[in-house]
Amino acid sequence: MSGTESVKVTVTLPSETVADIKDLAIRLGVTPGELLSRAVSIEKYLDDVEHSGGKILVETAGHQIKRITRR
Repeated sequence: MSGTESVKVTVTLPSETVADIKDLAIRLGVTPGELLSRAVSIEKYLDDVEHSGGKILVETAGHQIKRITRR
């Protein structure tokens, strides 16, 4: 988020989601706020791809190509 103004935001999330945020932030070596910022950026990118008619594909460890279908 360097170069941008930070704004404090308060949200209510299920405790399981908060635990996932904390665990993943530790695994990635970032703050929970940075993790959420990254998640929003990725979500926006994926939405932009789908909105423009693109598809989201991932390759599994077994080299299978799977299409990601989002809600």
